[in-house]
Amino acid sequence: MNWELEDLEKALKSGNVKINEKSPYHPKKSNKNTTISKNNTKNPTKKQKLNNKPSWIDGMFFRSKLEGKKYNQLKMLNQGKAIKGFCMQPLFILTEGTDKDNRAITYKADFIVFYNDNTYEIIDTKGMETQQFKRVKKMFRNKYPELYLKIEKEV
Repeated sequence: MNWELEDLEKALKSGNVKINEKSPYHPKKSNKNTTISKNNTKNPTKKQKLNNKPSWIDGMFFRSKLEGKKYNQLKMLNQGKAIKGFCMQPLFILTEGTDKDNRAITYKADFIVFYNDNTYEIIDTKGMETQQFKRVKKMFRNKYPELYLKIEKEV
C-alpha cells in the first residue's frame, strides 16, 4: 500500500498508528547543536563530516538541507501534476554478494523522478563529491550504462 501524507495523518489521529518516541528518528525538540551520528544516535559534540546540516521535513529525516530542498521541490511538482511521481532512496545493487563474507555492494540515490512523458531521472544531491562517491559513481555507470545519474549541487 502506498501511503499519502493525508493517510498517515488520518492514521495518527485515529490512534491506530503511533510514533515510537524512543526512535532516534522521532522529531523531538532538541538542542540546535545536536546532530545524528553514523550509528543514528544523538551526539551533541560530533560535527558532520562534510559540514552538511541534517533536517526534518514532513516528519522525515534528511541528511542535508540540500536533499530536503530537493524533496520540497519534487513534492510541489508532484502536487502540481508536473511529474507523475518520485521515489526516495532507490537502491541499486552494484555487485552481487555470494555469502556473509562477500556481501553485495549497493548504492542508494536520493531520488528517482518519473516524468509525464514516461521518462525518469535518477538524482543525487551532493554539496561536494568525495573520492568514495566518485568510485561508487563509476561502479554505477559500469553496472547500469543505460541509466543516467544526475548530480545536483544546488536546487
